[in-house]
Amino acid sequence: MPDKNITKLTEVTSPDTDDLMLVVTTPSSTPTNKKITISNFETYLSATTDTLTNKTLTSPILTTPKVTTSIQASTDAADVVLNQYDGTEVARIHDSAVVPTASGTSYTLSAGTGFGFRRRILTFDSGDEGSNLTLTAADSGSIIYVTPTEPVDLILPLVGTETGLWFDIIFDAKVNKAFEIKTSGQDGNDNITLMNQYVGPSQNFDVGGSDHDVLYIANANIGTRIEIINCAGGDAEKWHAYVRSLGSQAATIS
Repeated sequence: MPDKNITKLTEVTSPDTDDLMLVVTTPSSTPTNKKITISNFETYLSATTDTLTNKTLTSPILTTPKVTTSIQASTDAADVVLNQYDGTEVARIHDSAVVPTASGTSYTLSAGTGFGFRRRILTFDSGDEGSNLTLTAADSGSIIYVTPTEPVDLILPLVGTETGLWFDIIFDAKVNKAFEIKTSGQDGNDNITLMNQYVGPSQNFDVGGSDHDVLYIANANIGTRIEIINCAGGDAEKWHAYVRSLGSQAATIS
């Protein structure tokens, strides 16, 4: 259709991967019309996104765009903000020039750089019957805000070679029910070490053994916090739990 302008062609809003696009090669010297499939164009963009400095690529056909080995702000003295699609901020890279507002006399305030903003909260109420919450590696770093109105089993992810997973558990209410943290599968080959700090002040610890893959606590007071961190995976996972109880309840491992 040499007599038809591109602007007059029927628009396609949801192209298939085998649909064709027009490409003009070497337009500044010897322009030649050629074609490329949507699929090959997507592959090309995915492979070359890392060369697009300070540009935002919004093509919907790219599900996993690639970036360079580093992310760098395009301007100085400003934070780098990471937003969800709807614009909600979920994280930021802090610049030392961005500081909170301070007032008063004879004060000093300086800031460093770093990464942060807020943690993800998983709010879990066990309901009228006992419940399980099975975590995955993608949930690592989350705060589990739990109300064990009935017994709750929290199942940790199965760990292979990618170690370093960690979770915070905080109790939303004091409920006289059992709360257990279990390694995936409970094959008797994993170990959860334990450090208790509870009201008294008192503390104890248990380094466990090669078959301590369940942590148990009951009647935990509101605000009780359990931090659990993975340092080894495979057939003999190693997790380290730190329990700060706001009551006299201590956790145990078995």
